Amino acid sequence: MNRSDPRNLSVRDLRAELEQLEESWTETLLRGSDDALDDFTSRQKELEEEFDRRRRGDAPVAPEEGDDHPV
Repeated sequence: MNRSDPRNLSVRDLRAELEQLEESWTETLLRGSDDALDDFTSRQKELEEEFDRRRRGDAPVAPEEGDDHPV
């Protein structure tokens, strides 16, 4: 699957992807194939690690317009 490296996502896009994953979690868990569930879990881990990295201040990112803080 071709997807963006979380380190290259804007704050807004990182948040949006995390929200989208949260919305699709139940559907993936109940009806997704094993591959879909594995892919979901892998992507969730990537995004959460980047979110945590930014929260710790390890990845200084210029806030986008309308963003009050880095994550």
